[in-house]
Amino acid sequence: MGISLANDVLFRLQEKYLSISPMGTTIVGLLFDEKYNISYVFNVGDSRIYRYRNVQLEQLTKDHSKIEELLSSRKITQDEIKKSELKSMVVRILGPKSDVIIDYKVETVSPNDIYILCSDGVTDLVGESKMKQIIEENINSPKDISEKLIEEANNLGGKDNSTVIAIKLPSSYRNEKLPEEFREFISKTFECKVDKKITKDFYFYSLQL
Repeated sequence: MGISLANDVLFRLQEKYLSISPMGTTIVGLLFDEKYNISYVFNVGDSRIYRYRNVQLEQLTKDHSKIEELLSSRKITQDEIKKSELKSMVVRILGPKSDVIIDYKVETVSPNDIYILCSDGVTDLVGESKMKQIIEENINSPKDISEKLIEEANNLGGKDNSTVIAIKLPSSYRNEKLPEEFREFISKTFECKVDKKITKDFYFYSLQL
């Protein structure tokens, strides 16, 4: 609901102040549910969430970009991406429209998981192998991981905003058996839209998958 509210604010600002239009931004969100030992992953645009677990780095979000669409339809190769002028073109962001479709998924959670939330200013310049190296060299300090990733992006040109949040779950984090009702949803991405009902004084939001 918070993502939809942020979209509302940006959209209304542009309606009121035409000089700042068009304006938009990307977003990622991560919510931990200790009761069920799962995390909820949200994203709009090409900012990303990665998870480092058992020496493996995995991208949990899917970019809403023209490049990703072309890759999915096999109309472009990984080698061609580096030369493409479409690299920074996003097809879904917050702000330009009154409503927004949000990608949503559920993931399992384990002790010592490390999560990286970052903007494309980092991922456009820092490859996954280098990101993995930086995580492993600073495995016990999320603060150092964040700072080193931003430093690396800046050293490589820093052409765009570089934002990083690193989170490490403690080794004491409980790792209980996943409830049966969640199993079929794990790691599957759903598109959801937040419907709004407007009264005189309030907005009411409801989530639709």
